[in-house]
Amino acid sequence: MKAAHEESMMALVHHQILEELRQGGRTDAVTCVTAVLFNLIILAVNSSVCWEIDISKNGGLFNFFIPVVFLAITFSINASIFDALQASSDTKMKLLNNLMIMYTDAGVAKYYDASVLRNFKHRYQLFKNIISCFAAIAVGIPALRMVTTYNYKTAEDQVRKQQYNSAYKRGL
Repeated sequence: MKAAHEESMMALVHHQILEELRQGGRTDAVTCVTAVLFNLIILAVNSSVCWEIDISKNGGLFNFFIPVVFLAITFSINASIFDALQASSDTKMKLLNNLMIMYTDAGVAKYYDASVLRNFKHRYQLFKNIISCFAAIAVGIPALRMVTTYNYKTAEDQVRKQQYNSAYKRGL
């Protein structure tokens, strides 16, 4: 009687581990797709805002800080996504290790390739790499645009000022 109860409990635990792995996989897929879309949207918004920055005009300094805030939020959200993926990876590894222990105890471990565990870890690292590339693009391109626009506007203002001063000195 005890053996039948133990077998049913093992089947229940096995089912629960597999369900947790499935749910975690779906959550990770949604997280990764959302992260990529978020970074692309932020890239579009910040790029369009950075294109129009002119600190010399009214509200220019305020307009300069809007993309800075978006860039900070983007960095923060991507850091949170990395933490979520790391936690999910750790959870999945623990569940798979427990599954391997169950398979070993049941004498069926030889039918499960342990390299699957390494593949999960590698896959999560690839997810992080993809998201970090999109995050770098979403932060880097607008930041470069802000710097070059600011430097261009500053240089343009200096040229105008020099032209005005030289014209003023000549009496024009």
